Amino acid sequence: MAEDDELTSHIWDITYHNLHQILAGDLEGHSLEDVAKYVRQRSAKLMNCVDPFGTPSSASRSKVESGSITLEDGFKTEVPSESRQVVWAISRMLGLDEVDAFILWKIFLRNRGLPSDVDTPTDEEILDHFIPFYFEERLSILRCIIPLLRAHNDPESPLHDLAKDNFSKIIPKPRDFASTFAKQYLRRTMQPLPDSVLRNPRSASRYAKQSVKEQLVMLEVLFWTVSECSLHDGSLTEEIFKVGYNTNLGLSQENASLLLDEEGVRLLKDMETLWTLILVELLQIDQLLSRDSVETTVDSSLLVSFPEYLTRTQDLIISNVTPRHGCVLLAWACVLAHLSDLDVHERPAYEPIISLAYDRFRQISAYILQPEFGLFQSMQTTLVTSPLFVTAAALATGSPITYPNTVDFRFIYKTLIMGVTQLVQVEFIPDFEGLVEVWISLFGTGEDTVAARVCRNYWGYDWKVFAARRVIFDVARSRFPVHFRPLVRLLRATAGTGSIHSGTLPVGEDDRKLCGAYVYHYFLRLPTFTQVIPVSARTGAGALYEALIDAELYTGGVMYRNIRPIRLPGGSLLPRNSSSRLLSTVTEPTDPVVVEWEHEHSGWNVVLEVLRDYLKRSEVLQGSMRRRVSQRGTEVTLTLEDTGMELTNDEEIITDALDLVRTIIHGNSDLMTELMSGLEPESSGTIQAPDLVEVTTRILEDALSRSTYTKGPPPSRLITSAVAVLTALLTLPVYAYRVWPFLRSTSLIFGSETHEGFTPALLAAERLTGNYDMTLSLIGLVRALFDQAISSLLTSDPVMQPLKEIVLLRAVKFLHREIWTEHSAWKYTKLSDRFDIGRKITSLFGDILRNCPPATGSNGAFSGVIEFVMDVFLFRATTATVNPLVHAISTGDELLDTLARSRRHSDSVRLVRLLEAHTRLARLILDRKRTSTFAAKLSHLEQALCAGVVSEAASLDARRSKLDPIDVVASYIQYRLSGSPLPLESVRLLSALCRSLSLCQVSPPSIVAHLADSEATAAALVRILRHPWDDLNLRNTIWHFITLTVDVQPALGSLFVRGKFYIPDDKGKGKEEVKERDEEFGDPSAVKAACEALSHWEGLWESNPHLLASVLGFLEVVWRHALEHRSALESTRTDARFWTSVAGIGGIEVGPGPEWVTKAVFEVDGQLHSDWHVAVSDHAYKTRAKAHAIQVLALDIELSLAANHNSDVKVSKPRSYVAIERYFASTEDLVDHISEAIANYYDPECHKKLAANIQHAFPALAALQSSEDTEYREFGDDYVFPTELVRERVQYTDDVDAEDIRHQVYTVNLNLSLADAGVALTRSWKRLLQIASPLLRADEVVRQSALGAAESVSGDIAAESRVGSAMAVIHAERLALLLGIMEVSWFLPPSPSSAAKEIGLFVALTAHVQDLITSEFFPPAAALRSDRATRFHRVIIQIIYFCSRKARIYGRQPKAYNAEQRLMISSAVTEALRFIIEGLRDTFDLAMTTTDIELDKDMELLVPTFEQCTRPDLPLAPSTWLARCHEIDIIRASLELLVRTDVTGLNDLSLLRNRRSPLYARHILFFHLTLARLPSSAERLANGGVVAAYANVNFRAALSAGMVEPSISELPGERSPTHKAWCTMLAVITSVTGAMANSHFIDEEVMGFIHLFGAQITQSLTWRVGEPLTLPFLEELGHVVALFNALASCTSTRNEWTGPTLRTYAQRASELLQDLNYALTHPNHLASLLEAVTAEERVQIEKDARNLSVDFSTQLIEPSKRPLLAALVQKLLFVTRDLIASLMIITEAETVLTCDAPDWPAEEALVPPITKISPGEPASTGTLLELGTCAMDILRHLSNDPLIAAAAKQTLSPLLPLPAFSAKATILAASQVLETTLTYAVTQVAIWVEAADHRESPRQLEFDDGGHEREVGEQRRRTSIGGRVRRGEIAVDLKTLLTKSKPVIEKARQQLKLESESIILLLIGFLEKRVLVDA
Repeated sequence: MAEDDELTSHIWDITYHNLHQILAGDLEGHSLEDVAKYVRQRSAKLMNCVDPFGTPSSASRSKVESGSITLEDGFKTEVPSESRQVVWAISRMLGLDEVDAFILWKIFLRNRGLPSDVDTPTDEEILDHFIPFYFEERLSILRCIIPLLRAHNDPESPLHDLAKDNFSKIIPKPRDFASTFAKQYLRRTMQPLPDSVLRNPRSASRYAKQSVKEQLVMLEVLFWTVSECSLHDGSLTEEIFKVGYNTNLGLSQENASLLLDEEGVRLLKDMETLWTLILVELLQIDQLLSRDSVETTVDSSLLVSFPEYLTRTQDLIISNVTPRHGCVLLAWACVLAHLSDLDVHERPAYEPIISLAYDRFRQISAYILQPEFGLFQSMQTTLVTSPLFVTAAALATGSPITYPNTVDFRFIYKTLIMGVTQLVQVEFIPDFEGLVEVWISLFGTGEDTVAARVCRNYWGYDWKVFAARRVIFDVARSRFPVHFRPLVRLLRATAGTGSIHSGTLPVGEDDRKLCGAYVYHYFLRLPTFTQVIPVSARTGAGALYEALIDAELYTGGVMYRNIRPIRLPGGSLLPRNSSSRLLSTVTEPTDPVVVEWEHEHSGWNVVLEVLRDYLKRSEVLQGSMRRRVSQRGTEVTLTLEDTGMELTNDEEIITDALDLVRTIIHGNSDLMTELMSGLEPESSGTIQAPDLVEVTTRILEDALSRSTYTKGPPPSRLITSAVAVLTALLTLPVYAYRVWPFLRSTSLIFGSETHEGFTPALLAAERLTGNYDMTLSLIGLVRALFDQAISSLLTSDPVMQPLKEIVLLRAVKFLHREIWTEHSAWKYTKLSDRFDIGRKITSLFGDILRNCPPATGSNGAFSGVIEFVMDVFLFRATTATVNPLVHAISTGDELLDTLARSRRHSDSVRLVRLLEAHTRLARLILDRKRTSTFAAKLSHLEQALCAGVVSEAASLDARRSKLDPIDVVASYIQYRLSGSPLPLESVRLLSALCRSLSLCQVSPPSIVAHLADSEATAAALVRILRHPWDDLNLRNTIWHFITLTVDVQPALGSLFVRGKFYIPDDKGKGKEEVKERDEEFGDPSAVKAACEALSHWEGLWESNPHLLASVLGFLEVVWRHALEHRSALESTRTDARFWTSVAGIGGIEVGPGPEWVTKAVFEVDGQLHSDWHVAVSDHAYKTRAKAHAIQVLALDIELSLAANHNSDVKVSKPRSYVAIERYFASTEDLVDHISEAIANYYDPECHKKLAANIQHAFPALAALQSSEDTEYREFGDDYVFPTELVRERVQYTDDVDAEDIRHQVYTVNLNLSLADAGVALTRSWKRLLQIASPLLRADEVVRQSALGAAESVSGDIAAESRVGSAMAVIHAERLALLLGIMEVSWFLPPSPSSAAKEIGLFVALTAHVQDLITSEFFPPAAALRSDRATRFHRVIIQIIYFCSRKARIYGRQPKAYNAEQRLMISSAVTEALRFIIEGLRDTFDLAMTTTDIELDKDMELLVPTFEQCTRPDLPLAPSTWLARCHEIDIIRASLELLVRTDVTGLNDLSLLRNRRSPLYARHILFFHLTLARLPSSAERLANGGVVAAYANVNFRAALSAGMVEPSISELPGERSPTHKAWCTMLAVITSVTGAMANSHFIDEEVMGFIHLFGAQITQSLTWRVGEPLTLPFLEELGHVVALFNALASCTSTRNEWTGPTLRTYAQRASELLQDLNYALTHPNHLASLLEAVTAEERVQIEKDARNLSVDFSTQLIEPSKRPLLAALVQKLLFVTRDLIASLMIITEAETVLTCDAPDWPAEEALVPPITKISPGEPASTGTLLELGTCAMDILRHLSNDPLIAAAAKQTLSPLLPLPAFSAKATILAASQVLETTLTYAVTQVAIWVEAADHRESPRQLEFDDGGHEREVGEQRRRTSIGGRVRRGEIAVDLKTLLTKSKPVIEKARQQLKLESESIILLLIGFLEKRVLVDA
């Protein structure tokens, strides 16, 4: 990292090149105060700008060696020891001061740097890279003076005050400054190069050219000093003249021999031109020429005020009279002309020069104006080729001229030309044609802005003030139209359009329009008409003219008049006997006479007549008859030929005429309308003359057709001009409608489906020459067609729209077929033509995609054109189409280097523009691909971008012989050209490519693999991010790109996060170098760059929130992928300062939202913006930055919680959480934060208004929505609707609503910016609350604050009254945030101290939730029925669930609710249930007809919420909601749906495998289970036919066959959904059976159910201990046992319907009891039986089985070590309890205990009174004793172990079909098993004993020692059974167990806080009384 003091100094970041750019007007990112500081800190260098860096000195060397120096701004910096050697080399080689050498070296490293491939450069390599930077800095220091000089005298300049304040410090004495500059210049011309440089010829040439460049810029500074400071005194003028002439206008150079190449000659020529400008400026002839009298010319501000210097200056001037000095001679002639009339007697000091002034003036003027001298030719050459007058030439040659083609330069030449017109009669100038050409070059070349200012000055000042200065027009007019071209060309030149290139004209500003108006009106009313009268017309009987001699008007002169009225060309009527002026001399009677009629007419009509006449004559040549002179009555109509017009150069005349027309009409709709209206044809009988549109189109068609049938080159200029006129006419709709039908009717230009037209042949002819003016003009025409078609979408009638699409499609296909696919291989005279052709075509294709968004669809406007473009570039792309695009992008970098080395800067600029257009088109195509059906495929364009392109230049480096397009595009990001969007478009292209590749189903290519040096590329991008003065848009876009790579390109994203590839280095080699490099240039990690930005986030918050939001957006995505970059982020995550900054951003208040309704639009930096753009965008970006910050906090907390969850060692709170704890410090603080999070400024009214207006007036605007992803759009004016496109669409409409529409579009964009930013903040807070809730819940204060905030926020949400789809989204996000707040309070009971307050807040919250449910603006029922994405009803359902469960928790408190609160809760639950029940019915109805995952999700929420709301502990009577269920018949609907539902899921295996369960079934069954758990609703369910429905499910056949298994082959590793459904069905039937007292339901329906599915039930009951045991089977077994338990509870074995079934069950249950006992008493065997069905079960089983070796069942119950086995024992106890309970009921144990022996059911003695335990056989008394002992041991173990007893409920995976272990539940189950086992055992023994005593044993059996039965006699039987029991073999053991169990059970009941008494004492007494009585 750089040192802190370095970071505070602008010296390092602002080079002199940067400073000059800033002073030249590029103020973006710099305030005027900053600029003033830059200038002030560098004033010493600027004052000494010729030699700014001093010479070596011992003092400076000592400072460098000391290791610390002080910069110019007062800051100190360290000098690293390793840099000193480089400093000495630079100082020695360049002769620089050592301190300055170090500063320059440091600036070079920071702003340019050495190439990445240079590892250990030598001094020579360093100097090779450093010297160009040094040379540029020297030139830039000189250039910095010029904008200060210009701003000093320009009060309107933004730098005026700055220049005024610093001017005296830099130039204290302007005259001395100029004098010194002149001397310094002279010294530099004579300064030789050092010998060390001369040894290397290449270096010598470079140094010599640098010297000349500096001289050239010095002359620029001298010119502006003289001009701006008005330095014209005699001594300074003489001094500068001497320098100029002594150096031969710069040609005399000491190093002239090194300047013989093209560049050197060009530099010297530029210096000569600049010297000419300086010398002419010194003479101040503009002021001399503007004086009214000669006397006033002599004043102190002019050179002529110093007569003593005039003579010496004149001697210098006349010493050189070559054409090179012609302009100076002309200027001196003007001076002499104004001095010649001075009175010598009054001014004797002037006598030496005045005496010869007039003669000298005549001699000089006559000499230089001769054609042989070549003055005009030299001036013209300079005007059209010199970089000082042609910016294109300056760019093409890389001229060092600072400000080429400035107005001041042209004004000097204009002054010279004006001097010629004032001092000499124009008509007598020998080289009048040369003067015209100079005039045209002066006014009609160059850029339109400069030319327009010069022309405006002429029309506004020269034309009006000086009659002599408009004589040139009078002379040309006096020859018009006989000589047609001079006047037309002069007018075109002075129209203010500058040069005409490639058939197109730039659209000018006010100056150009004003000049066009002057030209138009002048040409509209020409006062004369010139005509050539032949002899035949003035003699003979049919003469039209007669000659007169008028002695009064013309002394002895002759004049002519017309005898008859004449219709002149152009349509004007020359009245009879009109007078004329003779212009020619007649020497012979047969000579023609040239006369000038004094007749006002329109030159525009003459131009139209010329065009018509050309068309007629061309048709005559093709066989048509020509119309001769016509006579109508007394009127005679003349043709152009009759007037004597020269028609020898038809094509040039027509081209000039068309050029004049297009110059006037292009970009000026007012003049176009006026001109076209004046040229409307007049009807002549039945024949109507063609108008301008028709004439132009026919001329074009004629030129195209003739060029194919005649030999010779095609008339390219004529075709170009005609096409340009049509192009210009397309800008006005009324005339565009005339162009479209012509283009539709002809196939000559763009061809047709069957005819390719003549244009391809013309283009082929152009390829032979290499000039492509016609091609470019045709591309311009297609472009104009598209622009007109798009702009007229709002006003085009339905008839024209299809016609336009046909023409446009034909034109676009023509461009693609004939030009695009082939143009790369053409021959080019000018390389710029190739770049222009490619750029204009790709710009057109790009604009087609941009202006016609995908929303238009197949029925939208120009869908055929869009489809064609997408086909050729994407869907049906071919190599011929894609290669020109990708090849140009790939080779552009190499070509730019070649052009730079060749100094072809103009071509470089054009190439950059081509690359901009290409990258933009590629991006748009990839963006379209993402939203198309082609998104999952790899397109041809993507393949080409990811493939190599062969280099056009030979290279010795094999790696560079094949260029990688992606690597080249990445290199463009670092390209620097002021104002160029190429870096921005390159980043956007890479972003689009990343997004597009991420959607490909095939393995997408990695971007990083296509970068030649990915680390260097990443470091360069990070360097741009760090640089504070780089373009802000570029920095933001790069942040977005890096963010995207982290998300979708892991390798490249990791490189940006780490800064380099992670390669472990055990030896540590190179670590010191890396560390030193990082300290020198900054850590290349983007994360570090982001942290640096956050370190001063307060400044960014105020000045640049957009950048701050981009930085935080990057960090958010990095934290989303934090697991991938965990090691790289570790230092950042532990940095408390980082989290303080992030939490500060997340907690700062954004403030109230600004106004968004647009009332005005302003232009800012060349772009139109609304009045609220800045305020709204800043607010939106601040909101987004805050949202990103909160997301980062949430993600880090989530990461920390996940780490804690997976780690056995618990760590402290994460730093991110500690940083935000203050957010939740109090209810007030939290409410403030949440209130800001839910605030949203969406205004539905402005959206409705815009939608209504668009639908009414401009329906074509509806599709103009941005296709960019929301996160990549920029907030503000263009957020949703691109305002530029909207302006283009409505600019030609006359609808009064157009302006209002534009303002409404701005308003909507601004409003949506605020709205979407607000939604982002809402979502971020929602995520934070959801993730941090585990930590927040631990704090009781936070829980209370959250409940209070929920109450407050819910009221605000419920009060919302704005509606609309967008508001539905906002409402959904607000509800989700509310849910997050509510979840923080969690389902915990209130603390006693705050219970009343919490309950009060909760009840108020419940009331607000009721308002949400019953909202008329956002009814959740409507959202549930809606098919939109914003279905907020789900969040409301979850809120209802929370409230109902929370109400139950609070209700458990003593006296929780008062009457009013109970009523409010009851009302809220009632409304909630109404919504839930109706929602369920709607969902069931929809599910009847469709299979929809969304419906399944709705059921998933509705049913559990219904279950919560129907709990009996809520203050709501079941009858309330049962009545509603009955009303809408929801139970029947659910049963019908279940019957129709695919419960197995096998009908759609793909859906089953994806979701692991079929749709609907599990939710319906859970709904039934909910109903079955309440007696009242269970009865409704039973009566509704639940058993019948279950009997008809779609897997009933498998159930009947007993084939439903826990797993199925179609779903490996998962539990069978069929088995789950079966278990739920059993639970429902069990609950319903238990609730029904109706014997009919049990006898018929339940028994029918059991019989129908008896095979499946029997399969469960026949499990044996040797078989595997699965958890799903155990669940099924529990349900089966519970079913029979319920059945037995409702009936008895005496029932004829149920008795047989119960007896059968009792027998099976007795056998099952034996196996359950064995499993419980043999823990190791039990653990070995357990098998996994699902992956979750397998993981848990393997985890519990580690080190498993136990001796007792109690050892299995260690929930902390073996949670699954503990839960398994608990489940077995539950099953055993129910099993024994059912057996007790069946055997009527209660009857045995409570009745006398005769009433005992002797036939129910199922358990033989033996101790033998044998698995596989029915249970015996020994089995029961063992089982009781086991239960007692478990009970004792749980009761005596405080850790287990106090342990919380252990958690298992919710996917396991096993309830988690609960100590309390297990104690209760064990005690119940013990009690029921003992009861069952005692009653069974009693039955056996009593039966034996009374001979009522059902079987005459006894049991041998092996436990086997055998038949015995009566006495033997009584003795064996009764005796054994009574003797204590069984009874004593039973009594012993009872006695031992008593204290254990009592202790357990105390722990469980059970008030009822145990049955043990009763059993002991019964046993003693009934069994042991005889013992």
